Amino acid sequence: MAYEVVTDLRHTKWLRNARDIMTWANPGPGAQRGLNRIYERELNKTIKKPQLNFEMKVLLDCSPEYLQGHMIPLEMRDIEHCLCEFDKYERTRLGEGRPRAKYKVNK
Repeated sequence: MAYEVVTDLRHTKWLRNARDIMTWANPGPGAQRGLNRIYERELNKTIKKPQLNFEMKVLLDCSPEYLQGHMIPLEMRDIEHCLCEFDKYERTRLGEGRPRAKYKVNK
């Protein structure tokens, strides 16, 4: 919960200019599994946080190649969040679980 508060404060005068937004994020369980999927490791393999941050930074550094001109530049927190969403998507796609919420199309 504290990390989410700090993430929200990132958009205030107190943390707007934080020096680590491009170099650090707190990788939660979903982001860890997402990285394990990308690096073809066992899903629940424990990796130390400095290594996870290094791997997220690699993704952040290559993101402009794919996203430039389509959206504003990403920060490390965005990479962490995307990895979590990627893990949810893959769990559903591969039949490893079901999403908590279902998307309903309004017609």
